[in-house]
Amino acid sequence: MRSAERTRIMWAATGRRLCRPRPVVKERSPTARAVLQHAGSRHDADHEPLVMCRRLERKNSGGRSGGVRAGSPADGRGAVGGAALKRAGRRGDLAAKAAPIQAALRTEHLIRPAVVNAAYAASIRALIAVLSTLNEQVAALHKEVEAHFGQHPAAEIIASQPGLGPILGARVLAEFGDDPKRYASAKARKNYADTSPITRASGKKKVVAARFVHNDRLIDALIAQVATAIRVSPGARAYYDKQRARDAGYNAALRQVANRLVGILHGCVKTGTLYDEATAWSHHAESLAA
Repeated sequence: MRSAERTRIMWAATGRRLCRPRPVVKERSPTARAVLQHAGSRHDADHEPLVMCRRLERKNSGGRSGGVRAGSPADGRGAVGGAALKRAGRRGDLAAKAAPIQAALRTEHLIRPAVVNAAYAASIRALIAVLSTLNEQVAALHKEVEAHFGQHPAAEIIASQPGLGPILGARVLAEFGDDPKRYASAKARKNYADTSPITRASGKKKVVAARFVHNDRLIDALIAQVATAIRVSPGARAYYDKQRARDAGYNAALRQVANRLVGILHGCVKTGTLYDEATAWSHHAESLAA
């Protein structure tokens, strides 16, 4: 229950709530509009509105809507410098990413009336307060999940799987359920997880497609597991590379690895054994060697 509630709050914090400040910020400040154009990757674009909200909240709303003063948070030595981007989790050429943002913030733009600036500033402060509260509750539930997950009888088996820790493992356990007899076979568990494809055949025509009806929270957790597993598990990585070599797309390859990991998890839960890298991928390693 705690894990599911934490997931719902996280999706609220990173979904609609985080997207709402973006149009407000873009209306509030032409400077912000120019900065958001240089957000770059999807990851940057998702998080830049909150950064701009906080910056505009601190900014004096009385007269200017563009330009910066030296040493201010918007200056190159402030919040949008390369070091700040690195702390925010940005990757790649941070200096190149920071340069257009700094140039946009140093540019003079049209001025809005003080009363309009004050109204937009109030809206932004309210949105920041909502997001900050959601973040606090996510952190509180995070601690609750970590404190109670280890008490479950299957916690050790779940945590032994590649890519699963106390938080993601709790999500997977909660969505699958803890009844060891709930799934008659590994195929049944895979079907519930939506990792196994649907095959439709008619005459000489055969179509393989992903399942449309599924548990959103479970498949989200499993794909997140795979994203880590292919970095820490040689077997998962080799299986992922094999799917890509067959011209499978990125998402399709991740789903195939997730399908295999669900099967491995089912076997571990059924037999009460911990994950073993050699055992889990032995037959795949043999096929690759052949």
